[in-house]
Amino acid sequence: MRLRVRGTETTGTRIFPKTGAMLLPRLRGMSMSSSRSLPPKKTVALSYPHHNTGRMEEHRKTLRRYEIPGDARFLTFSCFRRLPLLTRDRSRGFLFDAINSSRSQHPFDLWGYVIMPEHVHLLLWPHPGTLVGDILKTTKMSTSRQAITWLRNNAPDFLPRLEDVQPNGSRTFRFWQRGGGYDRNIDSVLEVHRKLRYVHENPVRRGLVSRTIDWPWSSALAWDSRADGLLTLDFRR
Repeated sequence: MRLRVRGTETTGTRIFPKTGAMLLPRLRGMSMSSSRSLPPKKTVALSYPHHNTGRMEEHRKTLRRYEIPGDARFLTFSCFRRLPLLTRDRSRGFLFDAINSSRSQHPFDLWGYVIMPEHVHLLLWPHPGTLVGDILKTTKMSTSRQAITWLRNNAPDFLPRLEDVQPNGSRTFRFWQRGGGYDRNIDSVLEVHRKLRYVHENPVRRGLVSRTIDWPWSSALAWDSRADGLLTLDFRR
């Protein structure tokens, strides 16, 4: 397959630069609905129950991350037991603060996101030397610490719903589901478009809104208007 992006021609699947990210202006010049076929993608092991699960199912597969320089990453992680812990501005605010803190500690470009009631999708490009595992660790630990501290001080009766019994018998409170979630390497502009569309259409598919731009906790409106939303996207103007 041969792609041409703003005068740059590539003959393989790796089209992102290994240093610097000038991808977003290139994306804006391409169609979101291209019918070109893409090469097979690597899929890593995941821990991600489906929406129609009537009870919590534990997925204990080992997550394998592919830290390939130049690849973008599509990440998904879920709340503990798929509880809708992200329905309030307070908990979403904890998450936004954590993502911004993680971005300052482990630099990455944020290209798209959606915060659903019980899970999160992020589309990002790690800067050279940044590991996705570090991004997620900082984001999840900060969110969890703030949320559980708030619950201890203001709603302790809710805490038993977050209690998790470890295999060794110890007990702890969890905001996020155990495991690494879902992590997919993205190495083509067309696949970035597909993931952005998937991310932005999440609330519509769930019947929460009728248009993607009506869900304020995603990057859909920012892509439509180029204005900053609740999280700043790394547009290259």
